[in-house]
Amino acid sequence: PAHTQGRTDKISIPAGPPFFLPPSTMELDEENMDQQTLGAVVQQIMETLSDSVSQLVLLVIALQEQNAALPPAVPGATEAVCNAAATLTEVARALATDEYGDYPEIQKSIIDAADEVDVSGNDLRQAVQGLGSSDMSNVGKRKEGWSKMVAAAKGIAGKTILILQIVYGAEIHRLLFASDATLELGTKVQ
Repeated sequence: PAHTQGRTDKISIPAGPPFFLPPSTMELDEENMDQQTLGAVVQQIMETLSDSVSQLVLLVIALQEQNAALPPAVPGATEAVCNAAATLTEVARALATDEYGDYPEIQKSIIDAADEVDVSGNDLRQAVQGLGSSDMSNVGKRKEGWSKMVAAAKGIAGKTILILQIVYGAEIHRLLFASDATLELGTKVQ
């Protein structure tokens, strides 16, 4: 069984193009973008990114346990995750600007979270570059490299969740701000 202690089997990584994020899943429908809300676009990107990051984290943890050399497909898969995260941050920033320009606190929260996702993406790219370097034949350095990659992949996952929480909570905050403004106006009229 897969849960047997002392497993010695190795994980096999499919050769060829990255096995995460088929290109068609990340293409935004720009012709119908006006009909879609930016929030719906964020949701679409998040679903795809969430699946991909989960797959990557599981794979990286398994490879870390084996202290394996970097398989050829992992850099491409990692780049696909980083590109999806970059698309998410681009859309989140557009959402902050277009939908929350009148709400500077909300706008700042979204932009700050997007910045954090970008940092995590850069960390992930650097971890992959480090694992791919020639000095990774040293077992201790490879272990450290895998640890950095796991931390960076988890960082992307956590920061993208933060963006989602802010975006979904932003509508509630906007309604509260509008409600407060209406109450204030009602008080002034009396």
